[in-house]
Amino acid sequence: LEAIVDAARRAHPEIETALLSAEQFTTSFLEALNGGGLPNFRRKFRGLHVLAIDDLQFLAGKKATLVELVHTLDALQRDGKQIVFTADRSPAELGFLGPELRNRLLGGLVVGLDVPDMQTRVGIT
Repeated sequence: LEAIVDAARRAHPEIETALLSAEQFTTSFLEALNGGGLPNFRRKFRGLHVLAIDDLQFLAGKKATLVELVHTLDALQRDGKQIVFTADRSPAELGFLGPELRNRLLGGLVVGLDVPDMQTRVGIT
């Protein structure tokens, strides 16, 4: 995720990007919700050009955060913005996120990452 966001920033220094964990997104949302700053939260995240969220599986059972995330995705997609998620399993195995979000994930580019073999590891270093 860091490489994706960094490449976007280098290619387009003027764009707004955010890279955070699902836990950080949840914490920000709850602070905004409890502190009355929900409009600012929404402006911040829905105004991004690139939103990257790591560890999506953390959102299991967090209904309010999932609803807010879906609305944020709607806004970003409507404006042609980029969204990147990571999780510790495939979207098909993330049913606990709800069908709406899971189907959106399955509708995008899904890439699995495996541990590289020895030859590849040697080539990287």
